Amino acid sequence: MSAPLLEVRDLTLHRGSRKILDAVSLDLAPGETLALVGESGAGKSTISAALMGLADGAQVAGTARFDDVPDLLALSEKGRAVAAREGPEPPAAA
Repeated sequence: MSAPLLEVRDLTLHRGSRKILDAVSLDLAPGETLALVGESGAGKSTISAALMGLADGAQVAGTARFDDVPDLLALSEKGRAVAAREGPEPPAAA
């Protein structure tokens, strides 16, 4: 089994004293599809926003490794744009 393309560990997000996300963890393997399913207000869009660095004014903690980027959450806005533009490495030929 190959390493996950996206590996999120203990993603937590606070807005002030209010905890919005609490220790979310997930793996996404190359070629795999992931669906975040839940009721309105469950945090689906907030997870995506936190991973993309778009959770303005929120305190985000945890780690998110994407392909060769060791911690997506620690990147600057410019660093995230570069990682998104370059994308993951294509799979090696079998």
